[in-house]
Amino acid sequence: MNYKQALYFINSSKSLGSNLGLTRIEILCELLGNPQSGLKFIHIAGTNGKGSICAMLASVCKNAGLKTGLYISPYLDDIRESILINGRKITKVDFSVLCVKLNKASKIMSEQDMQPTEYELMTALAFLAFEKNGCEIVVLETGLGGRLDATNVIKNPLISIIASISLDHINILGHTIEEITLEKCGIIKKDTLTISYPLQNSNALKIIKDIVKQENNRFIIPDIDQLSVQHSSLNSTSIIYKERSLRLPLLGEHQIYNAVTAIEAIFALRDVYGFNISDANIKKGITATKHSARLELLCKKPIVLLDGAHNTQGAQALADFIKQKITNKPLVLVMGMFADKAYAEAVALLAPLCNTFIAITPPNPRALPAEQLRLEAAKCTLEALAVEGMEAAISLAFNKCNQTGAIIICGSLSIAAGAKKAVKNYTISKS
Repeated sequence: MNYKQALYFINSSKSLGSNLGLTRIEILCELLGNPQSGLKFIHIAGTNGKGSICAMLASVCKNAGLKTGLYISPYLDDIRESILINGRKITKVDFSVLCVKLNKASKIMSEQDMQPTEYELMTALAFLAFEKNGCEIVVLETGLGGRLDATNVIKNPLISIIASISLDHINILGHTIEEITLEKCGIIKKDTLTISYPLQNSNALKIIKDIVKQENNRFIIPDIDQLSVQHSSLNSTSIIYKERSLRLPLLGEHQIYNAVTAIEAIFALRDVYGFNISDANIKKGITATKHSARLELLCKKPIVLLDGAHNTQGAQALADFIKQKITNKPLVLVMGMFADKAYAEAVALLAPLCNTFIAITPPNPRALPAEQLRLEAAKCTLEALAVEGMEAAISLAFNKCNQTGAIIICGSLSIAAGAKKAVKNYTISKS
């Protein structure tokens, strides 16, 4: 099986959609020899911020010389972005070779009418890749929820992290914070260690504490009384946490709290589990963190920022950042959203802050049509436009924005790869 054939094999399961449950992934991993059983995991669930926490954790572990696996979703452009080893995508050769094993196991399951989904295949592929490459620590992000997410097939996480929880995927996970928290906390296993985001919703925090107690876990919440912000700009944020000075390349106040959550997990790896990670490793690893489409600066004149604010909490964090850092500037907002997200709430938070709102249709079956998004924005901003395609949206945004202004591209992560390409193409054409 070559790489093209391997991609076809994985993508052919897309039609099965998302189907929560652990039965198929348990059977699949069993057929593959349970590659996850010998790995050491940090398992992360939550609504917002889990990807950023994962990126920081993996960067610090890599800086400490640990062979580090990172499994994240969704990917932006290349499916191999989901499976990283020491910050590098799994090779096409490994991807292809391991898909041969997956294909054999998948055929056996299909004969039993148990065809695994694309996400389950990718999760199993990640376990195989991390095992094959001898990863010493694996940072594992849940895809949807926690309790029934395919990643929850693991039995032995060193640390479970509950990132910020808010209302999202309510048709799947529950219609209240309490119901969603119960699903997210499904990753907490007996007799281990759990860390929570420090500014957790109070109802969510109560449930987290109750489950931690039931499962006999040690529980850690970052101490924000020992946190101070020294400097914040469009390039980075400098903080002091527990007398350690750190520079965060990920922008936004919410990333400060994601960072201290990640740092507490690193402290636990070192102090509880004996991993050799120095304060210097923490400092360098946090500074070196890269995480695409999270207030990512694509251009400086004008300022162009790309952010995956695709739900209400994400939109609020982006709105707060704009109010703090993008003041007294002409602002153009380019947005594409999924129809099953709380797009009206996100628009209500962001559209009033811009001079021009440009709606696009994301390249995904779940996409909200641009015209429908435009009509929503027209309720709360002076100029709301709908265009077809990211290239047209970016060209229009630059034309609407002078060199001293700013362009914010936000919404579904499915628009991120196209946005980065369109901004690059536009700036090259004008240089």
